[in-house]
Amino acid sequence: RLHLPAHAFAEFNAWIGIPLYLSFLFGFLRDRWNPLRAGDRGHLSLFGFATAAIYTTIAFMSPSYGLLLGGLLLATIAVLTAASAANGIFSAIGQDHLMAGQASTVLNVASIVPTVAGTLLGGLLSDVLEGLDASSAARSLFLVGAGLMAAVALFGAVGPRALFTAHARPPRLSPLGDVWRLVRHWPAY
Repeated sequence: RLHLPAHAFAEFNAWIGIPLYLSFLFGFLRDRWNPLRAGDRGHLSLFGFATAAIYTTIAFMSPSYGLLLGGLLLATIAVLTAASAANGIFSAIGQDHLMAGQASTVLNVASIVPTVAGTLLGGLLSDVLEGLDASSAARSLFLVGAGLMAAVALFGAVGPRALFTAHARPPRLSPLGDVWRLVRHWPAY
C-alpha cells in the first residue's frame, strides 16, 4: 500500500534483511551478554517486550516508508535476539539429555508450524484487511505481532524456572581442560 515500484520494494526487503544476514552475531550476543542477570530468560523478556513496544509504536503512527523501514529493522533485530535465546535453550537441553537431534527437530517443527499456519490464514486475514484503509490494516497487523511478542516476553518473565536453569552449567575452562579431565578420569569412561 506504499505504492512502491518493484525495485524499491526489493530494496526495502534488502534493508530489513540485513540482520538476517548477520544472524550469527545474535548467537554470540546471547552467549556473551546476560541481560537483567537472567540469562536466556532475560533475553526473551527484554527483547520480547522491546519487539512488542516497537510493533505497538508502529501500529499507532501513520505508516510511511521511513517509519516501516526503521521500525521493522529494529523489530527484526529484537526478534532475532529473542530467537537466539530460544535456540540456545533448546540446544543446551538437547546436549544435556544427549538428544540434540531430537531437540533440533522439535525446534524446527515449532518454527515451521506457525509459518504454515500463517500462510494458510494469511489469505483469510488479507480478505478481512482488504476492506480496511491502509492505517487500520497496518494497525491490526502490528497489534497482532505485538500481542504475540508480549506473550513470548511474558513466558520469558514468568515461565517455568526449570526450563531456563536445568541446562545451566559452569563455563568450560578450555579444550585442554576437557582433555585433562578425560585423562584424569580415564577408568570412569
